[in-house]
Amino acid sequence: MFLAANVLAIVIMVTALTIAVFMIPFLIVSAQKRYMRTQSIISDRDILLMILSEPDRMMTVERLVRLTPLTKSEARTRLYSLRMSGILRQMSNGRMTKFYSLYDEDIDTQLLNLDDTPYLSTEDILQLFQHFDYNVDLTKLCFATNLPIKEIKREMNFYKKEGVIEELYHMTAGGVNKRYIYLLKEPYRSDPDLFLSEVKLDERHRKKAIHFLDTEDTV
Repeated sequence: MFLAANVLAIVIMVTALTIAVFMIPFLIVSAQKRYMRTQSIISDRDILLMILSEPDRMMTVERLVRLTPLTKSEARTRLYSLRMSGILRQMSNGRMTKFYSLYDEDIDTQLLNLDDTPYLSTEDILQLFQHFDYNVDLTKLCFATNLPIKEIKREMNFYKKEGVIEELYHMTAGGVNKRYIYLLKEPYRSDPDLFLSEVKLDERHRKKAIHFLDTEDTV
């Protein structure tokens, strides 16, 4: 009887673990879709501006729900995503309420006048680096472009693969998430005109961006 109970307990545990393993990818995809779907309700940039406009520069899930049309689940997803991107820090009180604030509160929030394209062109990238003295991060790029953080990461990853920018990162306290910093690589850092002359680079980027948008539309 005792052996049968142990076997049953093990079977239940293995079944639960198996279900959890198969559910994790589904939950991740679901959260990503929720994140992108709610961008039309309120952008990442507007959430950050909202946090900076608070008297204490703090935001909770409950307060974001009161201030926006987001549901509690959507608000939690959006704040969690910004935290995992190294833009927001998270603190908790004794009642386990989570409070979010920007790592960089003294930041330039100006929205730059960039090209009217579905991607960041070479001209856009150079303008962004020049505006921020050749040292940019996700927070600066979010304020300057009004693009979702997910799209900014995709854009910067393209230029990283093309050998144009250097991606640096360091782990936040506790090693939970990374904070990214981007630098222009040589020879582009010393010769911006050379960067602007990369017509083929822009053409490859345009094709990839259009392919990505077509794929997003079919989801």
